[in-house]
Amino acid sequence: KMKLFDCHNHIHLGSRGLSPLLESIPTPLSPASPAVKKESAAPPQFAFAGAAIMSTHPRDYPQVDSAVSELRQRDFWAVPCFGIHPWFLSEVLTESQHFTNHHCTT
Repeated sequence: KMKLFDCHNHIHLGSRGLSPLLESIPTPLSPASPAVKKESAAPPQFAFAGAAIMSTHPRDYPQVDSAVSELRQRDFWAVPCFGIHPWFLSEVLTESQHFTNHHCTT
C-alpha cells in the first residue's frame, strides 16, 4: 500500500477546519475499509500518512499548531510550517522593511 503525504495545504483555514480531511480517511470500521467490504474487493492502493500544514499569517499560527496536534493524536505524520504567505507580506512588514527588501540592489 502506498502512503500519501500532503506536502502543502491550508486546510485549517476552511470553515470546517480539519473535518473534511479527517472525514475522508477510511477507518477500520467505515464502509470504505477493506475489513467491511466483501472479501473479493481489492484493498485500497493508497493510505493517508499525514500532511504539512502551512500558515499564511502569524494570526493563524495557533490554528496550525492545533491542526498538527490533532493529526498527531490520530497517529498521522504532521509537520507545522510557520511562515507568511506573499499575499500578506504587506500586512506584516513595516514600510521601511518593504522598501529595503524590494528596492535595494546588491
